[in-house]
Amino acid sequence: MSTDEQARKTDYKTWITVTVLCIIGAASIIGTIYDYFFSKKYEQTALGKSTIMQCFTAFSIHTNIAGIFSTENVRKSGQIGPIHFMRLISLVWIVTGHVASTASVLMTNPLSAARIIEDWSTQILTNAYFAVDTFFFMSGLLVAFMWFKGYYSNKRMQMSPLTWIMFYVHRIVRLSPSYYLVIAFYTFVFRTFIKNMPNLLYHLPDSCEENWWTNFIYLNNYIDYANQCYLISWYLATDLQMYIFSPIILIPLAIKPLLGFIIAVLILLASTAANMATIYKYYFPPSDYALGAMDPRMKDLNKYTLLIYGAPWIRCQIYIIGMLTGYLLQTKKELHINRIVNIALWVISLALGALVVFSLKDWANGVLMSLSARAFYSALSKVAWGIALSYITISCFYGYGGPINEFMSWSIWIPFGRLTYSAYLIHYCVVYYFIGMSNVPFTFTNFSFLVVSFILPAIALTYFFAIFWSAVIEISTGKIETIFLGDARKGSQPVIQEIPNKIFAYGNHLSLQLPHLRPPPSHPPQRQQETIWDFGKSKKSLYKLLKRNEYKSYKREEKPVFTKISRWEKNTGNKPRAVHDISMNGAVHQFAPQYSRELASGIKSSRRRRKEPVDPMETPAVDDWM
Repeated sequence: MSTDEQARKTDYKTWITVTVLCIIGAASIIGTIYDYFFSKKYEQTALGKSTIMQCFTAFSIHTNIAGIFSTENVRKSGQIGPIHFMRLISLVWIVTGHVASTASVLMTNPLSAARIIEDWSTQILTNAYFAVDTFFFMSGLLVAFMWFKGYYSNKRMQMSPLTWIMFYVHRIVRLSPSYYLVIAFYTFVFRTFIKNMPNLLYHLPDSCEENWWTNFIYLNNYIDYANQCYLISWYLATDLQMYIFSPIILIPLAIKPLLGFIIAVLILLASTAANMATIYKYYFPPSDYALGAMDPRMKDLNKYTLLIYGAPWIRCQIYIIGMLTGYLLQTKKELHINRIVNIALWVISLALGALVVFSLKDWANGVLMSLSARAFYSALSKVAWGIALSYITISCFYGYGGPINEFMSWSIWIPFGRLTYSAYLIHYCVVYYFIGMSNVPFTFTNFSFLVVSFILPAIALTYFFAIFWSAVIEISTGKIETIFLGDARKGSQPVIQEIPNKIFAYGNHLSLQLPHLRPPPSHPPQRQQETIWDFGKSKKSLYKLLKRNEYKSYKREEKPVFTKISRWEKNTGNKPRAVHDISMNGAVHQFAPQYSRELASGIKSSRRRRKEPVDPMETPAVDDWM
């Protein structure tokens, strides 16, 4: 069948999809013109503040692309620095695997191409599936990290029914518009452009005509799983299903951390046991790689997709590890790791990662593995990969990553990380079209030929188109969501004000002078005999009491806290009352009680302090997705 014959005919569905895309494009043009030429002039007027103009401005290509490439104020402590590099390398790994699998079918010498897997270096192709596991790890990591950030900011609000409703609404609203438009474009528009592609000798899957609705409800990994619409979309369904059940771990961790940890470990063990039992029952291979040695007792390889590859009860292993890691990063403000221990854990982490990637070389070359070996590898490889990723993330987050952290946290990776979602969605179309449009037969020579001729161009084109898809659709719809649902997501901020009869209003609730709700009490005038704490004299006396080396320690650790109090004095013109003395590193100071606890905790945390992280949800990317 020629590509002209298998090309989809244009119909009303095609024109509806094209019309929707044109409307979005027109909104982007109008929004860009208004934002660039008129926004500053009308921003304080009723027109500029109107909802309709805010919606048009949300589609501004100029502002959205600038946001993608902006790297200002991004390298702050308290942020997960390596996350963008992990996204980039994972997506490149996925595109590489899809390019290699697609191009190998079209080569004139497929047997020569198949021999590349005999080399150790090319095992990254046969095990590119671990890139998807990295996405699952990052998804669980960010879900827990961001949820506990909100929880410790306002526990009552984070546990409210409205917040839980928005927990799900936000996820679906942020993911779905870009995803739905890609499915519609691929199904009703893209297939009309596959004419005159002589290299595409096999029929392009067209199950989207019948099964598109399974993608829209995120159940395509269950319903007619053997004929999925848009093959790479299984990931989104599996990830959302695990996200839906994430409160099973989040809530216990918040209420009683030990209970939450026990529940997480029990689910992890149950998933591992289910993985092993499934391999034993159906004689499945250890990996999804289709050219490895298969057990002759296996009856249906398609069930591997349903029961192992796309099953959330199997994939949740590494997702749970990511959640526990995110919980640690958000709750543990400082972590001290011995230098030798840190080096040893880095070596172990890298060794675990290399082991799971390269240990299937013989199986990929046709050597059948025993059933027990396949079961143990399938069940434990993802756990090992998750443990390796978790320590790399923890070490870099708390400042023990050294030059590796500096490289992975390099600001140049940030735009690539923000484009991950859009790039993942469109890369399948890009790979298919790029390879299919060539009129020259492919003759494989070596792996370098594959990289230069196909992989690098496909990656470059994917990110190029992802810039515009993200700016026009992903970021724009995210801003629209913020306009209409932002207040529901953030909730009403608590406002303290005094009202008659000594009752104080806190948000929408009233409290009869509860200590944690009422404003600070006004103190009576100080008596003459009371000692007034003098910040300048205390600082001089501290210098005299401490030795030179101790004073250096004071400048590094304790001075930021004194500076904070000094600014308070300067801004308010007040001095706290001296009530009792506290001891710090051998120096005695007269200090106000309302600052003693803050000072003590400030000195402790200043040795390795981190700033409050910026909410990734507010950046131009679906950062909580992967």
